[in-house]
Amino acid sequence: MSNLFDPSIPVPQIHSDIDTVSDYLGTVGIEGSQSELLCFANFARASHNSGNKSVTDIYSAANLAIKNVHSYPASAEAAKRLLVSPVSTADCERGLSRQNVIKTDLRNCLTVKNLEHLMKISIEGNDCKDVDFKVIYKLWAGKKQRRIIKNNNDTCHYFVLCI
Repeated sequence: MSNLFDPSIPVPQIHSDIDTVSDYLGTVGIEGSQSELLCFANFARASHNSGNKSVTDIYSAANLAIKNVHSYPASAEAAKRLLVSPVSTADCERGLSRQNVIKTDLRNCLTVKNLEHLMKISIEGNDCKDVDFKVIYKLWAGKKQRRIIKNNNDTCHYFVLCI
């Protein structure tokens, strides 16, 4: 579908793409759109070739179709579907994998808020080597009365798990 909106590809090379998009639009209730798609492809390429700086790539050509929805309704519908189609699901899969690492049987009582915070730290956070654990420990210890383990020479043990 993206070749239809790519202004750098000449119209004769996208006839099969126009047929494919027209067939797809027919399945969602927009019949007989092949000639309109061809007209829009010519219009977008003419705008691009005339030096129009607002039509430079696939995204801008799709936005051009949406702006001209009254003239090219099928092209606008195809553009809307192109712009919302997911390019990759890798980020979603990576997030779910990270959630499975964080939320184990031992930590199954996490609230949604805490799980969200831990996932943000895990996915977007810095490496553990950049973290000053003494500051974190002092903040944690100062929040409420805690029993802190000290050895014979009054130094605290820091047990921190990096997720």
